[in-house]
Amino acid sequence: MQTVTMPDLIHAGRYRSSESACALHAHAAFELLVIRGGRCRVEIQDRTAADHEAFEAVPGDLFLIPPKHSHVHRNHEEVSTSYLVFRLPPRILPPVLRRLAVAPDDPIRTWMEQAIGFHLALERSDARTSGGLLLAILARLDHLAPQVSPPKASPPLARAERHLLQHLAGPVAMRELCRVSGVGARHLRELFSSHHGCPPARWHRDRRLELAQRLLADHYLTVKQVAAACGWDDANLFGRTFKGRFGTSPGDWRSARLAPEPAK
Repeated sequence: MQTVTMPDLIHAGRYRSSESACALHAHAAFELLVIRGGRCRVEIQDRTAADHEAFEAVPGDLFLIPPKHSHVHRNHEEVSTSYLVFRLPPRILPPVLRRLAVAPDDPIRTWMEQAIGFHLALERSDARTSGGLLLAILARLDHLAPQVSPPKASPPLARAERHLLQHLAGPVAMRELCRVSGVGARHLRELFSSHHGCPPARWHRDRRLELAQRLLADHYLTVKQVAAACGWDDANLFGRTFKGRFGTSPGDWRSARLAPEPAK
């Protein structure tokens, strides 16, 4: 029997403090941070310190912080957070900052607390459990989370990106994208070309294919089910598109990431 190579949960826990700020720090892996209580200012910068983002955060705010991004939260009052630090297989998730609001009853909150519970109880012998929870969290984020555009992205581009990332289950018409972004088709194509080097439709297709990669890590989903979840009614067309982008078929991509089950 074979198992899928899962994300690796490195560290997890809960923080609570009324100190003015936590220490400035960075991780070599992704961090998922949710504000459970209190208000704070979350400041995040990349490894060069050239780009800086700051957010006034309240309970329910969630941040997906890319590797090697220094960050600190400056507390306005007593603040409590939950966090997961995890590694991912290559190319599973783009290293882009995300922020969103998560309702108290959203399953992401439950899955995070379960993953923290496993980690704190030192129940790391079954990495598939925490890895499965992380896959579920990432899939849920794809339905909820707009990516924060790189610093210097214009507001129309940021609005267009956000809309595309919220609609990964199929193509989005240019007319709809123009309405959301507030600019014409020609201007929008120029924005995507100068910022991403490709037109909106291709950028959106690549984000859908990246979602497909993450879903393929769940070996309980068939390739046809993954294709449908990412907006391809024709599994054969999905397979050709996937191979054109990544150089291998969805089935071969999945097989290459299967790892033998550890000997007992």
